[in-house]
Amino acid sequence: MKKSILKISIISIIIIVLIAGGFFITKLNMKFPDKATYGNGTNTTYCVDGGMYYIKNNCIYFLDSKNQINTAVCNKANCTHNNASCNAYVEGMVPGIICYGDYLYVSMFNSKISFVDGEDVYTGLIKLECIKCDGSSRRTIYSADSGAVTSMKAIGDKLYFTAWTFHGDFVLNSQANDFVLYEYDLRWNKLKPVQKYVLDDNQERVYIEIVKGNARDLYVMYKRRNKAGSQDTQQLLKYDDDKMTVIKEYNIADLSNLEEYEDISFVINELEQFEIVQTIFGREKDILAVSISNDCFQNKKLMFTVDDAHAHVMNGYMLVINSDYNKILLDCASMKTYIGTTAFEGETYISDIYDIDAENNKIYINTTDYTGILPGTIFYEDTSNQGVADFNVFMSDYFIDKASIDSDDMAKLTWVHYED
Repeated sequence: MKKSILKISIISIIIIVLIAGGFFITKLNMKFPDKATYGNGTNTTYCVDGGMYYIKNNCIYFLDSKNQINTAVCNKANCTHNNASCNAYVEGMVPGIICYGDYLYVSMFNSKISFVDGEDVYTGLIKLECIKCDGSSRRTIYSADSGAVTSMKAIGDKLYFTAWTFHGDFVLNSQANDFVLYEYDLRWNKLKPVQKYVLDDNQERVYIEIVKGNARDLYVMYKRRNKAGSQDTQQLLKYDDDKMTVIKEYNIADLSNLEEYEDISFVINELEQFEIVQTIFGREKDILAVSISNDCFQNKKLMFTVDDAHAHVMNGYMLVINSDYNKILLDCASMKTYIGTTAFEGETYISDIYDIDAENNKIYINTTDYTGILPGTIFYEDTSNQGVADFNVFMSDYFIDKASIDSDDMAKLTWVHYED
């Protein structure tokens, strides 16, 4: 009897060791994409070979670019895709999404402010979730009861993301937040904070964000707004070998005493070139300046400025929008700029651009026809229709290389100012 028990025990141990060894070998043999991928807290679309993932009405969909069919990313039978039991359901507001390997990484937050017994009370739920691209499973890799995930980037077997939480108790209209850069090991499913920025007594606000761009290195933008009497600081940092290195630092005077101030963000392409999007906030209008530098800003060249504009970075391109008619598309690799033809014609809108896959000659756009709709029209429901078009044809129809525009026509564009 004892020999039988001993034999069974030995066999059980061998089986456990084999299973554990198989699991260990499987983990070690996991493969990850060669390309880095990035996104910020407001990217609700992400294109891949063969289509685009997007979020609409609290649900994640996949648009197949070949047959142009939209499908919810959930494989549950008879699922209505409108509640938390659905693998494609997204809670709350302003979600961000990236696709890396076989998984989607989706950030989301839901918050509520109520007035209880004379005090403002905040309740929230913040999550970063990992969802299988075939919609078969999902799991939470980060959660908090306040704040938001502000940016993400996946490189090799690591997912990096930034998130903030309140510094101390909630105070309405306060920006007293602490920020953390996290590293999530995709091979072993382990999460750890790698850099913390905690507000101190001399500061009003700190902020960090992973720099946009497809470089294989991780860059982080850090801003610190101090209390009156000391200089504000903005830094470009590089994270490598478990440490942060300052690449460039800016000291900005006390904002409360200035009529205008600068807010600088960066895009870094795979050639390690730095595109600087520099927004100058003034009393009467904002100015967005786009510059290029190949050597950490030592020889920064101003390319152009645009009045009252904002920039959107997508897959190697930067879209600068002044209005529904006035748009510029910058190729971050060649540094060529293309101006929307409607800036000269003004007859119809250029469709909203969700993402660009120039390598496969595809551009993902809003295919809703807004012809005849006046600029500034307010829509009270989501009228978007996600579709795909031929990138080369779209560029030929709606954009023109700035180099081919004569000086007289360029002079008509009073909203953009090029540095020749």
